[in-house]
Amino acid sequence: MAAHPRLNLTLRHDLSRKITEDVISMGTDIGIVVNPVQHPDLVILPLCKDKFTLWRSARKMKTEGVLICDSDLVQTQILMKKLGRAGIKIDRILTSGNLEVIADLTAHGAGYGLLPEQAAMRARCKLVRVPEAPVFYDDHSLIFRVENRRVKSIQAIHKAIKSFYG
Repeated sequence: MAAHPRLNLTLRHDLSRKITEDVISMGTDIGIVVNPVQHPDLVILPLCKDKFTLWRSARKMKTEGVLICDSDLVQTQILMKKLGRAGIKIDRILTSGNLEVIADLTAHGAGYGLLPEQAAMRARCKLVRVPEAPVFYDDHSLIFRVENRRVKSIQAIHKAIKSFYG
């Protein structure tokens, strides 16, 4: 924003599949999504990789057998099927659509949290990965429509996001 003070942005947070639909239908110009679906109208530029897995508080857990997760995420649905096979017993499920809330509750010992590693590392209190838990590998990407490839604002945003991810 410092390099482009006249560039106005509207930030919207939603599931990757909804952001992708909006970019395809021209409701959104550019998006950062997880595990993008190939589409002929999209340019998909890889940003980074992440691990989605089970975390626990570094402190003593106050409740055992509680899973805190976003049940709308494909990663959660896949990993929940594998938790029992890994010997991790879940008796209750607490759902939230906000990864920061899941990380915070997990960090304070309310239960296990299913989170991407990047969200777990940003938690205010230390989280520890559950070693025997299954892992789902994610690809984070920047997407925009093919015809917007030469739009200066898209190029500026792409350059800034790319430099942030390294």
